[in-house]
Amino acid sequence: MINVDQFLIDKGLISTKEIISGEFLWVDKSRRHKNTEVLFSGDDPKKYFIKQLQKSDSVSIDAFQREALVYWLADNNDHFDLLKNYLPKCYGYDGVNNILALELFTPVESFQEHLYFSGNNSAYDTVPSLLGEAIAHIHGRTNISAFLKDNQTDFPMKLPWILTMDSFSVANATDISKANKQLLLEIQSKPQLVSLLRWVKDNWSFHSFIHGDLKPDNCLLLNTDAAQQPTIKLIDWELADYSDPTWDLSSIIQAYWCFSIISGKYNSYATPFSFIEPVREGINMFLSTYNKTATAYGKTQNDIHRLIFFAAARMLQTIYETLSYADSITPMAHQMLETCTAIIQHPNQLIREDFH
Repeated sequence: MINVDQFLIDKGLISTKEIISGEFLWVDKSRRHKNTEVLFSGDDPKKYFIKQLQKSDSVSIDAFQREALVYWLADNNDHFDLLKNYLPKCYGYDGVNNILALELFTPVESFQEHLYFSGNNSAYDTVPSLLGEAIAHIHGRTNISAFLKDNQTDFPMKLPWILTMDSFSVANATDISKANKQLLLEIQSKPQLVSLLRWVKDNWSFHSFIHGDLKPDNCLLLNTDAAQQPTIKLIDWELADYSDPTWDLSSIIQAYWCFSIISGKYNSYATPFSFIEPVREGINMFLSTYNKTATAYGKTQNDIHRLIFFAAARMLQTIYETLSYADSITPMAHQMLETCTAIIQHPNQLIREDFH
């Protein structure tokens, strides 16, 4: 693994003199990857987010290099030039050692933090509309079809792995938590959930460039304390693909659902979908702005049944992610699993309560 300061020197992002000055701050932010925030407070202040691959398996390498490709396309291909509005700047990439130097945003707030800190006060919140507009622009103006004519192999056009839950071999799994083994077995034992995953697979369509992993932590908000509107930036493009844009939309919708369920600010005894009430306005603002913006690109509005089934499937992925280090399925995960089942059983009731 290459030394980070040597990488920065090789890319001309810092000098040896600056490093030995002692005015650098290195902050470890590692998760799946070795992530480092680099801040220089000298005469020429600089700040970078360094992302370095730790795993050496082919799946991890392919995903990391796919993200690097997205940054390259945004800077070098006219079909993707709009992406620059929503990406961090990329200052350097080492394809041999799989390391990226990206723009570091400070201060910044994730969409996840925004939901919890703002309490989803949608009447005064422009973020749902800004997020819907940004995603619609990416789906509509990114000319992936023209790009693919000359670059057929740059995007894998694969279904999300989570849609294989119904047939995943738990007995042979060695690198997942005990809780997720239990979760997979429970999903495979429920005909409604198996049917949901198969329905989403059968109704998948490959026709737009998508982010592929629009969890709330990957949606960043800049200038949240300023008088002007926040700026939307999207990070972690490792699952970007030529695929179904409904997956991106469903990621945001189920994020609202999960936020409401986890926060518990609703009457859980009213109806199976009473968790919708606190987040209904935010969801509708997000979708109405997306649809209005997407229509300008000739896109048709999403079928609402299709959208909620995709969102239920995407919620299964959220449940899986929350159990990554657990020994057993948590009560909250059970509640979210029951919600997915209720969506499949009573989709029209959910549509009435969520989307009127």
